[in-house]
Amino acid sequence: MVVSIEEVASLVVGTAVVSAVLLAATLPWAREPAKLLPPLGAGLAGIVLWNVLLNLTHAAVLNVDGTLGLSAQDLGSGIVAMASVAVVGTMRRGRGREVAVAVCVIGLVTVLIDRFV
Repeated sequence: MVVSIEEVASLVVGTAVVSAVLLAATLPWAREPAKLLPPLGAGLAGIVLWNVLLNLTHAAVLNVDGTLGLSAQDLGSGIVAMASVAVVGTMRRGRGREVAVAVCVIGLVTVLIDRFV
């Protein structure tokens, strides 16, 4: 197994908590659960999707730390989370700035937490 279930679970929980706190603390729209849950859920689904894909394809070579201790697996988690949030944000016809902020916060938090998990 390339990425353990425990590692994915830790990443999902950590990303959910930190992203929700950061978004709600800084942006008024994120204080409404109806607006916060869809992008947050999309980001978490993207994280799970990416790591399941790595496990199914036995892509252990992507989970090797490189420069700054980041692996392609770490970056991939953040990128797929960002893409998922962007898709859901545009499908829900979210305002551009709201979607962009959610994409950036959730993606960066994912990469940072995945780096240290």
